[in-house]
Amino acid sequence: MIYGNENQRKFLKDWLINESKGAILLYGPEGVGKFSSVQELLLENWEKIIIRSENKILSIETARFLSKIVYRKTTEKRIIIVDDLHKFGETNQNVLLKALEDSPTLTLFVFITHRYNKILKTIKSRSLRLKFNFVSQEETLKFLKEKNFSFSEIDFALTFYPNQPGKAYNLLKNKKLFKNFQEFFFNQNFFEKIKLIKDNFFSKEANSSEINNYFRELIEMFILWERKNIIDKIENKRKIDYYQIQKIRELIELYEDSIYDLRWDLQLSNILLNYG
Repeated sequence: MIYGNENQRKFLKDWLINESKGAILLYGPEGVGKFSSVQELLLENWEKIIIRSENKILSIETARFLSKIVYRKTTEKRIIIVDDLHKFGETNQNVLLKALEDSPTLTLFVFITHRYNKILKTIKSRSLRLKFNFVSQEETLKFLKEKNFSFSEIDFALTFYPNQPGKAYNLLKNKKLFKNFQEFFFNQNFFEKIKLIKDNFFSKEANSSEINNYFRELIEMFILWERKNIIDKIENKRKIDYYQIQKIRELIELYEDSIYDLRWDLQLSNILLNYG
């Protein structure tokens, strides 16, 4: 069951049923039900093309494939869903834009992103824009309880994702990742933290993409850990110093740079030395 954003999901359902051509852009934080809501609402008799990828960038070939699809005749309603639209660069988004504008068939585009600022203005202007918001902590807790996680597991996940049930669930269901993150954040020893990461994610079996995705996730959790510390200070009416805000800003910059192939073993050491 999906929690939160009830009005958005109702509007999306009506739009999918009643419209036969055009585009809608679903945007908002990760893990709040954008993609899951679309999945839930798709009907069996619709032709469905879903683009999802763990890669950092979606290729021009994928964009060209979608632009060809819209010219193919269909007797059914066609839904093209592009998750993480921001993974298409400017050139590739322009290819999609042309397909959207020139489509001679009854095709609906559903674009999904959590990086709204990376989407071309021309795509935004030619799409309905539906913003999904954070889910309440009560609804997030209810969702996770239904998945039969323990209280201690849920409590740790909510430290990072109190309003993003999808993100919390993905962390909890990956037992190895969850265990490593628990050990990492509760361990105060610099060298033990480095060893923990190297032992688990620098194995011969792990490829560079898997390692980079892990470090990107780790940086995000550093940011959320710092955010939680600030929230705790606010709730306890304690003073927040400028360094705490600056620390989050610097971590966000590093997170943004994670699209590049950086030396993540070195980056992790620098993070721990300066922010750990």
